[in-house]
Amino acid sequence: MELRKFLSVFTNQKILFVALLTLPVLSVLTYILNKPAEYESTLTITIVRVESTTNAPIELDKDQYDSFYQLSADEKFSLTLKQWLTSPRIVNDILRASDIDTDSFSTNDLEKTFQVTQASPQVINIQYRSRNPKVALKKGQSITGKLNELTKEVNGSQKSKTGFSLQSQEPLTRPVEKNLILFSATSTIIGLCLAVIGTLLRHYYNKQD
Repeated sequence: MELRKFLSVFTNQKILFVALLTLPVLSVLTYILNKPAEYESTLTITIVRVESTTNAPIELDKDQYDSFYQLSADEKFSLTLKQWLTSPRIVNDILRASDIDTDSFSTNDLEKTFQVTQASPQVINIQYRSRNPKVALKKGQSITGKLNELTKEVNGSQKSKTGFSLQSQEPLTRPVEKNLILFSATSTIIGLCLAVIGTLLRHYYNKQD
């Protein structure tokens, strides 16, 4: 009997219950469907050793100990690249070189623009998002150009016979899928909670009157 009375609270206010249930679902679906498309890109950069004078690639030393120290130096340099790509000033320069207006970007936004992972001592992967595949390509070119510019400065300051150079190809760009199922399920749960609470509150105040 108590359950029947409880359910009657909702059946007597079906319009309110359905309205509160569907409002979050429709709002979320409208937002997702009208949200501009996003593209995720991955740029792979390889660190190579070059002669400082000719900029020609060189191989690792055949001596295993020298090879170890060279790989260790490469790994340390890849960490430097990661630090550069979290520097707000450097990221700002890269985005501006890609014709992106950064005036509305906060320092925190700039620091999180690029996600960098180290695949090996000589290879790093850089992930980022764009609203346009052409912009994604330009970002990749700007990243490589800016990092090579900074690398040349490092090579010049060391005054060594060998230095570093960075090589990359075009970034791999794919559209970001809109997870309608996840968002629909989440908004339905929120809508259900909102509908139950709203209907019970309406029933309570009606009884008070």
